[in-house]
Amino acid sequence: DYFGKKIALYIALSEKFAAWLTVLSVLGVLGWVAEISGSALFNLIYGCILALWTTGFALAWQKRQTRLALQYGTLNYQREEKERPEYKQSKNGKIIDSPITGRPQSYFYKSEGNNFDIFCKKMLLFFYLACARYVFDFCSMEFKGLLLEKKK
Repeated sequence: DYFGKKIALYIALSEKFAAWLTVLSVLGVLGWVAEISGSALFNLIYGCILALWTTGFALAWQKRQTRLALQYGTLNYQREEKERPEYKQSKNGKIIDSPITGRPQSYFYKSEGNNFDIFCKKMLLFFYLACARYVFDFCSMEFKGLLLEKKK
């Protein structure tokens, strides 16, 4: 309680991350040994395990964070932010009563988003797909090369 709840959550995240990294580091050492022995198949398996590890860690941390927030009494805590006086109502939005709090709030239709934001998201998705394709092509070439070497 000396440092506050934010620091306590940060320390809990660090502990959880270190514990999960230990498992991943053991697999990394096994991958290094497999690479020295000439097996490239383990790299493909390690990549799949890494993707699952990332998802598993995110879900495990979300569960742990919810438990800690419940324990600390900050489960539904949200900082109240006042609307800035220099904020001007956009011509695309309108003021409606919030269905949750009943107070007036700005509302924008989903179709009226920032075009640059949508463009950036599409380009990022394209980049991720291109990287995934590159990794797949590289791994398949490596695997084909190993098969050709074994046939000789």
